[in-house]
Amino acid sequence: MSSEAAQPVIRFEGVSKAFAKPGARELIARLLHGHQANVTGAYALQDISFSVHKGETFGVIGVNGAGKSSLLKLVARVTVPTTGRIDVRGRVTPLIELGAGFHPEFSGYDNIFLNAAVLGMKRAETAKAVDDIIEFSGLGERIHEPVKHYSSGMYVRLGFSIAVFTRPEILLIDEVLAVGDISFQAKCLSRLKELKDQGVTFLFVSHFMNQVVTLCNRVMLLDRGRIVEIGDTQTVVDKYYEAIANRSEKEFKTTLWREHGGEGGKPPVVLTAARFSGPGGGDPDELPAGSPCRIEVDYECDPNVPPPVLHIHLHHLDGTTMISQANSFDGVTIPTAAGRGTVVLEIDILPLAPGFYDFFATVYDSQGVAPYDRQARFKRLHITSDRPHMGMLSLPHRWIMKT
Repeated sequence: MSSEAAQPVIRFEGVSKAFAKPGARELIARLLHGHQANVTGAYALQDISFSVHKGETFGVIGVNGAGKSSLLKLVARVTVPTTGRIDVRGRVTPLIELGAGFHPEFSGYDNIFLNAAVLGMKRAETAKAVDDIIEFSGLGERIHEPVKHYSSGMYVRLGFSIAVFTRPEILLIDEVLAVGDISFQAKCLSRLKELKDQGVTFLFVSHFMNQVVTLCNRVMLLDRGRIVEIGDTQTVVDKYYEAIANRSEKEFKTTLWREHGGEGGKPPVVLTAARFSGPGGGDPDELPAGSPCRIEVDYECDPNVPPPVLHIHLHHLDGTTMISQANSFDGVTIPTAAGRGTVVLEIDILPLAPGFYDFFATVYDSQGVAPYDRQARFKRLHITSDRPHMGMLSLPHRWIMKT
């Protein structure tokens, strides 16, 4: 690594950002003397320390309210920290609110020069890039119309095009890769990869983990304004998925307790255990794509409760439901008279693409509406394959050649 690349282009040291505003005296002290205000109240960020090096693509992930956008605004100097120090080296181009600062009465062409000037470009520099900007935006002759007549899609396409052709050194990206149609999104990703190859530094915020895994070298996970972990992309993304699942499970249990008389209440049907076994009868952590499996779920119940409905769910780590199988779908009734029992589901083929998957079991009332209990993530399974795959499924198939 060169000495230039070894120097951080973004550095946060003990940075906190509070929502509360300082008093008049403190604000004057800050403006006149550079003093930091003594603020108490709700914090968007607390004690944040990290660094990003030149040419790195650094992801920032977390649930809504974690502090991601507040962090980007600090890097963009839209706001200042309450405490701590921030060093940023290089021209910062924020892809946060695309088209912010466009004048509605000006044409798209004129707004290119206006917006580029806001981003720090000289007019001569913008003139060299203007044709590329127009071509990339796909606006054609409509570039000469006032932007007040643009659709929202046209508006953000122009904003994105300006930002990525104004020689950025540090790009701040906040959930903007969903702009335009699919073909334009592909252009956006292609252009970002070009900039990455040119040594541009990215600070990348997204809820789309596939994009994070594809683009980022390292990732930081935030929760309630604090750092949970910084490290390898896939490791941190997995921790993010686990945190979401844990939060979802806590909310689910809270709902159950509220519906059944508080934390001490007991639903009429309770799942006491869930087990997974592979084709050899053991409990493997890894199976080849297309393998069979067997799931057993033990339950206890009020003998007088109407027959419940059991759902077996299989989720990809990104939260996508891959399979949701219920006994009621197949006309099978769960007996309750004995007060306990075991439900067995045998699956002939798991038609899954390689990856990690979690199994859940949820029991509902006889209508399959009100949840009684759940065994969450009772099994994490790694599906493997020695063949390339695309998509989410690996269907049994064969090729036939005819001439």
